[in-house]
Amino acid sequence: MGDTGSSPAQNVWDSNFVGVWHMAQSPTDTVKNSTSSAGISLNNVDHCNISYNNVSNNNRGIYGNATTNNTILNNTVLNNKQFGIFLKNSRNNTIMNNIASNNAVGGIGLYSSRSNVVEENIVSSNSIENGLGGICLYFSDSNSIRKNNASSDPYGGIVLTFSNNNVIEDNTISNNTYGIYLESSCNDTIKKNTASSNNKSGIYLVWSSLNNMIKDNTANSNNMIGIFLSDSSSNNTIINNNASFNEDFGICLLSSDYNIITGNYANSNNASGIVLSYSSSNNTIKNNTACFNYFGIFLHSSNYNTITGNYASSNQVTGISIGDLYLYSHLTFPAILIF
Repeated sequence: MGDTGSSPAQNVWDSNFVGVWHMAQSPTDTVKNSTSSAGISLNNVDHCNISYNNVSNNNRGIYGNATTNNTILNNTVLNNKQFGIFLKNSRNNTIMNNIASNNAVGGIGLYSSRSNVVEENIVSSNSIENGLGGICLYFSDSNSIRKNNASSDPYGGIVLTFSNNNVIEDNTISNNTYGIYLESSCNDTIKKNTASSNNKSGIYLVWSSLNNMIKDNTANSNNMIGIFLSDSSSNNTIINNNASFNEDFGICLLSSDYNIITGNYANSNNASGIVLSYSSSNNTIKNNTACFNYFGIFLHSSNYNTITGNYASSNQVTGISIGDLYLYSHLTFPAILIF
């Protein structure tokens, strides 16, 4: 499979069974309305360059299975019935500078794939039919997700499910239901992202997401929680993040143990800056700033936690409180904890 040519001529593949099979395209090619697996399909190939294509109204836009060392660059992938770009059982590929929008299931997806780079893509308004997310990893390890813009997705901007040892860095994620969502995913690094102005949580770890590093992120002005760990998401480190101006909590742990929360700013949240609830035990809350909230740091039904060296001033009620969540008279429970 050769590299992309430099010819400015435009080819059009319209209403074919498969738009393009095992083929690297010339710049400004248009592939649309194919009725089979994808507009552009790669199967067990390597060192292809798929660049400068417009791929729309197909089942999948660009699809690869068992591919290695390919480059998917500067494509516009719109209005496809499943994913815009989807790689399965693939490794060492680069997906860069693409636009993936209005695809029904998701923008960019990796399934059982490892050591790929997903970088500097614009992913917006995908998952329009109860889909899965903007950038989605399933059973995929050791990938790098960097410098992408993921917005306006009805589910999640960046979604990891059963995916481990990935790096999610320097992405901008806004106006999604969840910004960054990890489910049953471990040993991932989430750092230097801006996950703000999402409809529920900026960063959300759920269902035994363990041993993750959440560092140097901004999770502000979300409609519920800045950073949220629930359902036995334990042994994670939350360090040097800013989780402020959220509608409910800055940082919230729900039924999650042995986490370290240190060096964070959790200010000006409408409820608590930091809250531990429903048997969140043996956590360490150290050297955080939690000011101008309703409560600074609040514990409910949580035992054996260590709270030390925190700065919690100018909160409406108390700096550090141990009590009943129903004291939040201006919130409705338990609805606030149904996600």
